[in-house]
Amino acid sequence: MPNLPTLPDRAWYAYHCLARDGSGAPPPVRELERVHGISGGTISRLCRGERVELTTSVMLKVAVALEASLAWLQEGGPDEPEPPVHAIPPRPGTQWIRHSSLPGWEEAKRGAIAFDGMRRLPPEAYQAAGEMTVFRPIERLTPEVVLAVAAYAWETSSFAERARFTTADAKGQSARAQLPRRRAAK
Repeated sequence: MPNLPTLPDRAWYAYHCLARDGSGAPPPVRELERVHGISGGTISRLCRGERVELTTSVMLKVAVALEASLAWLQEGGPDEPEPPVHAIPPRPGTQWIRHSSLPGWEEAKRGAIAFDGMRRLPPEAYQAAGEMTVFRPIERLTPEVVLAVAAYAWETSSFAERARFTTADAKGQSARAQLPRRRAAK
């Protein structure tokens, strides 16, 4: 379960877990408020952290609108909504987080490099992964997660992005020096 310490964090997460329309957008907040009899702007202000004191009856309506249990929305816990299938943008007033900013990134990255004993990924892939934004809350960073992010970041990076990481590597800013060279195939 992701780390969502505040009511605004949980409301934002639950909103982005809702079913999307054909273009991939969640339902309009104003429409949710109208359909569920919630005063206009309540959910938006809640997600921005501007309004966290709500009556029980309004909280119940918000929970129904966001398809979350009242207990989870108020306190967190095991009854979280269905996991999101799309990226979750940062909550208003917060910034995107890069993978390299997560606690334990360097240790997990070293574990991933060691785990990838066949060196299927170049060191630049780990740089690309570190710069990649976190799209969903991550509770625990493991070498396997880092390896998956590195593979995804490398496979989806453009030639220009790869060149940037390779150039950084040539300037000594990469982990390449820490890795043993591959042996040539006989």
